[in-house]
Parts: sequence; structure tokens; C-alpha cells
Amino acid sequence: MLTSRSASTTLITGHPNVSGCEAMATMADPLHNAPRRDTVTQLEPSERIPSTTSPSHEQNSSTGDTADDDFDNFEDFEDEGRAGKRRDLADEEVLQFPGIKREHWWQVWRPKHAPPPPKASLDDADIIPLAYVSQLSKLTFQWVTPIMIKGYQRPLQATDLWKVDPSREAELLSARFLESLRRRQQAAEEWNAQLATRTPTKRQQLAWTARAVVRTPLPSDFASFGQVRTFAERRATLEAEWRQRSGRKRGSVTWALNDIMTGFWIGGLFKVFSDAAQTMSPLLVKALINFSKEVYAANHGGGPQPNIGRGIGMAIGLFLLTIMQSFFFRSMAIGVLARATLISAVFKQSLKLSVKGRAQHPNGSLLTYLSSDISRIDYCAQWFHALWTAPIQLIVTLILLIIQIGPSAIVGFSLFVVIAPLQTWFMRLSFDVRKKSMKWTDARSRLLRELLSSMEIIKVFTYELPFLRRLKHFRREEMFGIRKILIIRAANQAAAFSVPTLASVLAFVTYAATHDSLDPVFEADTITETTVIDPALDVAVRLNKASFTWAAESDRPDSSGDEKQSNGPFVIPPLTLDIPRGKIIGIVGSVGSGKSSLLQGLLGEMSKLSGTVTFGGRLSYCQQNAWIQNATVRDNILFGRTWDARRYWKAVSNANLVPDLELLGDGDLTEIGEKGINLSGGQKQRINIARALYFDADIVLFDDPLSAVDAHVGKALFDNAILPLRDSGKTVLLVTHALHFLPKVDYIYAMSHGRIVEQGTYDHLVQAEGSVAKLFEDFGGNAIDEEEITAAQAKAKSAGDDSYYRKQISKAVGTGKLEGRLMVSEVRKTGSIGSKGRRYQLRLEADLSVYAGYLRAGHARYTLTLTLLFAAIIVWLTWWQHYQFGLPWNTYQGVYAVLGVSQALFTFAMGATLGIMANFASNNLHSGALQNIFFSPKSLFDTQPLGRILGVFGKDLDTVDNQLADSMRMMAMSLVTLLGSVIIITVYLHYFIVM
Repeated sequence: MLTSRSASTTLITGHPNVSGCEAMATMADPLHNAPRRDTVTQLEPSERIPSTTSPSHEQNSSTGDTADDDFDNFEDFEDEGRAGKRRDLADEEVLQFPGIKREHWWQVWRPKHAPPPPKASLDDADIIPLAYVSQLSKLTFQWVTPIMIKGYQRPLQATDLWKVDPSREAELLSARFLESLRRRQQAAEEWNAQLATRTPTKRQQLAWTARAVVRTPLPSDFASFGQVRTFAERRATLEAEWRQRSGRKRGSVTWALNDIMTGFWIGGLFKVFSDAAQTMSPLLVKALINFSKEVYAANHGGGPQPNIGRGIGMAIGLFLLTIMQSFFFRSMAIGVLARATLISAVFKQSLKLSVKGRAQHPNGSLLTYLSSDISRIDYCAQWFHALWTAPIQLIVTLILLIIQIGPSAIVGFSLFVVIAPLQTWFMRLSFDVRKKSMKWTDARSRLLRELLSSMEIIKVFTYELPFLRRLKHFRREEMFGIRKILIIRAANQAAAFSVPTLASVLAFVTYAATHDSLDPVFEADTITETTVIDPALDVAVRLNKASFTWAAESDRPDSSGDEKQSNGPFVIPPLTLDIPRGKIIGIVGSVGSGKSSLLQGLLGEMSKLSGTVTFGGRLSYCQQNAWIQNATVRDNILFGRTWDARRYWKAVSNANLVPDLELLGDGDLTEIGEKGINLSGGQKQRINIARALYFDADIVLFDDPLSAVDAHVGKALFDNAILPLRDSGKTVLLVTHALHFLPKVDYIYAMSHGRIVEQGTYDHLVQAEGSVAKLFEDFGGNAIDEEEITAAQAKAKSAGDDSYYRKQISKAVGTGKLEGRLMVSEVRKTGSIGSKGRRYQLRLEADLSVYAGYLRAGHARYTLTLTLLFAAIIVWLTWWQHYQFGLPWNTYQGVYAVLGVSQALFTFAMGATLGIMANFASNNLHSGALQNIFFSPKSLFDTQPLGRILGVFGKDLDTVDNQLADSMRMMAMSLVTLLGSVIIITVYLHYFIVM
């Protein structure tokens, strides 16, 4: 189906993960994006009006048609209209970015030159160096150096970041992903169709025989073995279950991703290299030390000099092992690309959902998919290779340990075998709890979206507190599950990090007891029927015995109110008709007769029961309730199409929008709020009509477009927007209740109960005294006089006088000035920069107060002290493991064993404590942010996009709930390990602390 919506779909691409500090800053201050008087915003050149020429405009006094010749000189007064407004911009302060550079010769750590200014727009950003740098630069990460230096000199802006090369763009990746998924789904359908007669493999038959012998039970909802007695019956039951259930296949999203992410397995190869480096590096270091001893002995004892090439080779090998550890970067890069691909694909598929599919996957569920679920796939990509490389690493490590300490290593290795089932149980338990918790997450997301969309009603009736209590109830249930997950994760991670230590304890204790010394891994119901477009068709639209129905009564859109409720689904019986080209076809009938449903059936929104629908050209659709984006007026009209000034201003003029644009803050570049909050119903409908006109389709479907405008405006729209389409050879299907326009249409279809009960020309139907004549008798024509045209319009129509439209359209031209901006950009505070200490309002940096607020919200006065205590114990553990006091041998064994067990307990306690702190903090931050949002003035919801607010309570909140606790735990363990290492080295080399 080709419509104005599908032909100009806006693609949503993915971005890198939000860091923990950014998520905390957003959650801690959800109103930080509100308008501020002291905030200075710099206009991006991409937001200003493009320098194009546009025609002028004049209306014909008799028909209202626009004379194209009057648009030829529009460029002159379009520039004049911008000139006065640009003078306002010239006086505004433009934000400058100071930079750190070398001011004295001895400041060698500072760059010699000042940093370059940010790029003007994201389109001007440089291509990511990964697309062209050498392999050595990729391995050593040298390609990151320039942006690191720039970030040191001044705060980075969005335009400083690289844009991806074409091979990594989300549009290309999502298209390849959907094509791969379609192929796999088709292959699965072919497999399932042949499954009933397919001959099973020998391996499968042997498996059935073995399961029948051991009497393996089947799922409870299938035939149980209690109903069969013999071996043959049990085996036949297993084969029947395979053919009906377990043997069936379906298209796998995972394998479809694997088809396009070829670099994913290269990351796995680097994981193997990384594991080898971790294992071999200590051995190479030991070999280098021994080589140094040999050189020292040769120089001082007169012995033979070792071959210098051996030492150089070991040093080069150590360097190569170091640079081969690119596993995490490659895995994270693949994860980001996979997330961008899936977000784009889910968005595309959501536009194709049928009514039944939208009921199965409401907006709340889609929002959860895009904000939370896909992020976990990104997170999984980072750690997937660790799952299959871990056994390899264990085997290699075991071999090396056996070489070093003999069979005693097997005793320690046995602990891995014992712990593995426990970790598997932890993971399954975590998945089960996650499934239960996600139900509350979906319920909270759906309710929050509904409430934010209806905030005006909530504030009018002061319903904030009841709905807050309901949201907090959902949040409590959700947090109960998240708290259990964090504790389970802490136990699992404690086991994972402690097993090496405990294995070492067992191995070395066993060795000491036997020796004298101690040395060594979419479906949704979508619109699968494709609309046939045949440009060579002799008519515009052809229906051949086409019948449509809503899948269920609840699936029917509530907005139009065009169909009455009934006991069963509304059905349009088979229709056969040909609609000629270049005609205006009127579709009339009483409320509930099926007019809007007929258009929905043509568009594919209803399920087609039979027949075919063929269009003779491109299609656009203007619905009864205008859909307005949170964007400028111009973007709402262009709707992703290429800018054409002549066609644009002609559409704006014919849609009678010029007077409205004069009243807006910045003409056609004025931003429109969520759902067109700052526009009237008539203005939104006229933008909707202008969008359909600008699309310039061959066939235009209008669903009662004049219902939201005044009578005289409706007449102007019919004369200037709809009638000229016929003159240009386009076909119009017009559903309308405005019967006084019917004399000007070419053909009329009258509908009742989903059937066409009457058809013909206006004169024929009026004389027939049928249903159309009855409609005129019941409702009348409601026609208005031609004399209602305003004096200004009459003056503008005078021959040769185009000054009126010159003046009007010049005022309607937007410049991108601040007054036209409704949505406020996100701005975050930072500290001072530069030697003079001048403060600047910059972006994308969290203040230390954010961390302090997070710790306060997590009851850190209780938990931080305990966490520091655990950290101190780990420091002492590291110190005891590396320092000897001359105690008895048995004391060393006992202390070593006790400290090994203590490390496991304290690691779990620290992880659980940090998890509980993060849980408290997240809950308190959510409650505070929710109250701030609900008790904010109505103006906040006019100036903040709904998606931005939902993003705070979606992806940002999920980051604080799940990822921030792990990041804090890893940071604490890294700091403690670093501190312990510094202490131990200082004990042996006292001058190290000075260096």
C-alpha cells in the first residue's frame, strides 16, 4: 500500500547508550528542560529556511483556482519577508566555546592549538574514522585520540560526534534485517507446511526411541504417557508431538540479526585472543623477568650472554597480546548497531500493524520494546561471547595449572563443576522474575502515556493524587521484582568472581597438604495484503468483489464515530466498481453507514475478506481527525518530502493557511506542540489538507475534511483545494456530510449499512427521490452565499494586484527565530572553563551535585558506610594474600582459606548492598520526578515533547534501575583493587608512592 504516510515515513535511528550520570541527571531534575530566561540558544543553520525560490499567489475570482503564473516572482518578497526578522537574530548573543591550549612552552600536556568550533549541524559532522583508518589504528584505538583531545579542550557538542558511514546507517541495516527476517519466515512456513508428511531424520528417530524407553514425560497440555501403555504407542505419541508442536519452526529475529551483523563473530574471535592474552601475558612477563635475570647474571658473573632476539620477541609478543584485547569495543559497537537496527525495524513494523495487531501490541508495549527491551539486546551483545569462550578459557587454564602445580589443580577445578548448575539456576530464576516484573513495567508505561496525553483533563478535575497513587502502586510491584533481580544478580556475580579465589584455595591447600612447600542468544499481526498499483490501469480505482471487515468490534477506531455498534464485526459486503480518472467522487450517507470504513478498506486498514483492490497511481489520504507531529508547520506539511518552494506555497495558499501563518510566532517555521496543542481544530485540518496537496498523488482520499472548519472556510477549501485537483487530472474520493457541495462533484455513491444503495450524478439522484434526496430533505444543503468572501480577498482578486499576497506570504515565511520555538532544547549545567574562570551554559555534563542527590536518595548515610567497610575488608584481603609475617605454615593455610570464603561473602554483601541502595534511589527519584511532572503547570506539556518525558521514565529509568548498580559495583571493586595494588607495591618498593 502506497500512501502519504508510508511513502514518507520518518526513520528513527538508534544512538549510543545513555550513561549512568546522564540518566541520574535526567531523573533527578525532570523539569530541567523547562524554558529559562537566562538560557541562550544558538540557531543551527539547518533549522533556518532553505534558500529556495517560490512563486507568488493569486486567486481566480470565479473558481478560486490558483494562477500559477502569479507565483513566478515570489523569490523577491520571500527574501524581503526574511530580512526584517533576521535583523532580530543579528542582535542575539551567539554562544562561543573557549578552549584550553598551550599558553606557555612548559605546558607540554596541553594541545598547541585552540580547538576547532563545533560543526554547524549534524549533517556537517565528519564520518566516523572506523570507515577509513588502518587496522593498526583500530587495534590501538589511535583513531579516538583527536576527539579525546577536543573533549579535553572544550565540552563536546552533538555535532562534534561522528556520523556513521552509509554501511552502518540504521535505514540500510533495518532494511537488510527485515528482508532477512522475511526470508527466514518464508522458509519456516514452507517447512511447517511439509511437516505433516516430512520424513524425520535418523537422529530424530533415535531420540524418540530413547525417550520412549526412559518414558520421558511430555508437556502437560499434550497427550500424556499415562494414556498409552506400549512402547510403540509412546514412540508414536512423541512423533505426533514433534509434527504438531516441537518440530514447527518460525522466523528467528536472532538469526536474522546474525545474517547482517557479520562483524559479531569477529568480536568473538577477538574474545578468544583476549582470553589468550590474559592467560599468556603473565607467562610472558615471567619469561621476560627470567631473561632479565640471565642478562644480569651474564653481565656480573661472566656467563654467556642470552640471545637479544629472544627478549625482543617476547616484548613484541607482550605488545601484540595487549593490543589484541578489542573484544569489549567490538561487542559494544555491534550491540549499538543492533539496537539501532531493531528500533528502526520495530518502528517501521509498527506503522504496518493492522487494527488487530495494534490491539495486541498497544503503544505502551511498543514503547517498552523501544526503550527497555531492545537495550537489553544491546547489553547481551557485550557478554554473549563470554558464554561460549568461558569453557575454552577454563580448559586452557586447567592445563596450565596442572603444568604448574600438578594434579592438585583438579581439586580446585572441581569447584567450577559444582558452581555451574548453581549459576544456571540463578539465571533462570532471574529470567522468571524479570518476566513477572515486565508486566508491571508495561502497565505503568501504558498508564503514564495515557495520563500525560490527557493531562489537561486531569488538571481540570484535580485528579493528580488518585492517579499518582495508582502509578506508585504499579511502581512498587515493579520495584519488588527489580529488587529480587538485583539480589539474585549479586549472588550470581559473587559466585562468578569468587570461584577463582575459592578454587585457588582448594588447589593450594591440597598442594600444601601433599608437598613440603608452596611455590607455584516480530511477530505481530501485520498488514500482509499488498495494495496493487498499476499505472497502466484505465481507471483510477477498481474494486472487484472486494469485501472488508473489522477483525473485532473492539478493533474499530473510536475517533470517527462513523459506524454504529452492533453485535458482530462491521462488514462491507462484496463491492464491484470502477472509479474513472480525473473525477471527483462524492460518498454520502447517514452516520454509521460505512463511508469511512470504505476508505479504510481501500487503504488496507480493514481485513479484506475477498476480491481485489487495484489503484491506478499513487495514493494520499486526508483523514477526518488530523494527525499533527511535534514539529514545525513546514515539516508537518512536507512530511518528509523534498522541499519544493513553488509546490509548497501553492499548497499552503490553496489550503487557506496564509492568514493563520501570519498570526504564528515565526510563520511556517513555528513549532507545533504535542497533538497540535497550540492550533485550533480548523488550523490542524487545513495543515492536513495542505499535506495531502503537497504530496501530489494521483488519487486523493478525503474523509470528511471540511467538518472541522467554518462554513465559509469550507467553501474556500472546496473551491481552492479540492476542485483544482480535478482540473489537474487527479482523482478525488470525498466522504462528506456537507451536501451543498454535491452539485459540483462528478459522481455520487450513497451508502447504508456498508452497502452502496444508490449511485449516479447529482441531478439523477435528486430526481430519483431516493436516499440522497431524503438526506437533502432531512439535513438540507447548508449552502452559503458567494457574497461572504471578505473585502480583503475581493481586493486581492483585482486584476494585476498581487501586492496583497506578496505582503501576506512574506509574513508567513519563517526564519527560525526563537519566538517560533515551542519545544525547548535540553540544556545541562557545567562548571567553569578556561584560565579566567568565565562560566558558560554548556551541555551534556553532569554536576557533582547529581551524584550527591543520588546517594541521598539511596539512603547512602546507612549503606555507604557499610559499602566502605566491605571495600576495606577486600583491601585487607588483598594485602594478606600478598604479604607474609613469618607465621606457622598451618596458619597460612587457615587464614588463606578463611579469607577466600570471606571474599565470597563480602562480595555478595557489597553487591546486595549497592543493589538495595540503587533500588531505594531509583524509587525515590521516580517518585520525586513523577510528582514534579504531575504538579507542573500546563505550559510544561506545551513546551516539552511527550516522547522526551516518556524517555525519562523509560530508558533513563531502566538504566538507573538495572545498569547503574552494576556500574557502581564494578567501579567500587576496581577502585579497591587499584588501592590494594598500590599499597602492596608500596610495601615492597617504598619509593613507588613518591613516583
